Amino acid sequence: MKNDSKEAHYLLESGTLFWDLALFEEKALGYHTQFEENSTQAIDCYLLAIKIHLEQRRVHLAISLYSEMAANLKNLYKYAQATEYFKKAAEFLEKDSPLSAVSLIEEATYCTLALKDYSTTFDLFQDVIQISSRFLSNIESSNHDTTWQNVPQNCVFLQSLMSARLSLVLICCLQNDFEKSKMSVFQLSTDLNRIQSTLQQKKSELETLPHPFCLLPDFVVYIFLND
Repeated sequence: MKNDSKEAHYLLESGTLFWDLALFEEKALGYHTQFEENSTQAIDCYLLAIKIHLEQRRVHLAISLYSEMAANLKNLYKYAQATEYFKKAAEFLEKDSPLSAVSLIEEATYCTLALKDYSTTFDLFQDVIQISSRFLSNIESSNHDTTWQNVPQNCVFLQSLMSARLSLVLICCLQNDFEKSKMSVFQLSTDLNRIQSTLQQKKSELETLPHPFCLLPDFVVYIFLND
């Protein structure tokens, strides 16, 4: 195990050097596609280190490396690869740290939007909705107000859910799929009503939580209030 730990450490150090070289080439020299050898070597080192960490059940270290690798690839404009590793990190975090998983998936949507890959972006926002909805459903089904004690986290999930719903509407419009867009608007409205009802039931915490409409841009609020 000690040898494996040392090997993972050396691989990480080597990978970090390759990342530094790749990022230097990008920032200082502006190479988007040339000289990809350094980034390729960095990925190989990190993937080998990740494999060792997973075999030794050091999952948190593997997640950290996946996230770091994705962030570096994003900075190198390698959006497709960055998306892949953001998703891998999010998959590990979804159960124990759903908020972190949502954050990583949102990073992935930046990459897919940069590629104008609207289909994948749509699927990623659906993942955000699924995770956020699952968390909020657990709160809604509780008979105790104690589940609302972590107000900041609850607000983040609310905002992620509403933002993802709204993003789906806009993505459908970009794809000229107006029927799908109408369905997304309906789902957004349904979630707004459900969340508002939940907040009214949790009266002991109601004053500290924002109204659902506060989580949306003003023009969207206007549309729903004047529908």
